[in-house]
Amino acid sequence: MKDGSLPDPTGARRWGVTDVAARLDTMAARLRDDSRPTTTAIVEAAIELIPGARWATITVQEGPGFKSLVVSDELAQRLDDLQYDLNIGPCLDAIRDKRPYHIPDLRTDDRWPAYSAGAEALGVRSIFAQPLHLIDAAHTIASLNMYADREGAFTESWDSDQAVVLATFASMGTSVAVSRERAEQLEAALRTNREIAMAIGVLMGRHMITRETALNLLRLASQHLNLKMSVIADRVVTTGELPFQPSA
Repeated sequence: MKDGSLPDPTGARRWGVTDVAARLDTMAARLRDDSRPTTTAIVEAAIELIPGARWATITVQEGPGFKSLVVSDELAQRLDDLQYDLNIGPCLDAIRDKRPYHIPDLRTDDRWPAYSAGAEALGVRSIFAQPLHLIDAAHTIASLNMYADREGAFTESWDSDQAVVLATFASMGTSVAVSRERAEQLEAALRTNREIAMAIGVLMGRHMITRETALNLLRLASQHLNLKMSVIADRVVTTGELPFQPSA
């Protein structure tokens, strides 16, 4: 077809390259104009653009566990937490199986009975979970999760062009957010290690002890005062003294 759309044997017009490009451009402009973090804007866009969506979240896998990177509100967080506590649910399986999950009606779906009962008690009737293939790592996967308070909310939209475009931007936005979070964690770890190394040097010079003994003193102080080693190290660097006197 001249407009780039693909022929459909059913006779319906399917979206093609031209449609995708236009929708991607529209979504990019929308996110550029939003002052909120990209992941937050994407979650809000999911609720606005996907008919029937009432709540939305983005779940990220961290090792064997999961966490919500962003949620639309407190109820959305509770819906995610219920899956994390039970370690079952469509959003987790979307990540594990790397494929979307669509639940038209929780009352007739028997795949996750414990979760379905809990989600239904919170007012949810249908769910759409779309896996997000992140750019930065092979081991980190995420899911864009949408919840509705009526059955069949996502029947027509879960495999629509809007959902695909939204998932594309959700993947990119989540990749950026995860990369930034990892960079911040690495920077914090480096600062902590430098502070501990400086504290060890202070103790070695002041008390004429070995590096291993100085490190053990920091650990002992951390356990005795129930404070992180980084906090103990900061006090040593600031005052020149261990914040407690160990027994012989």
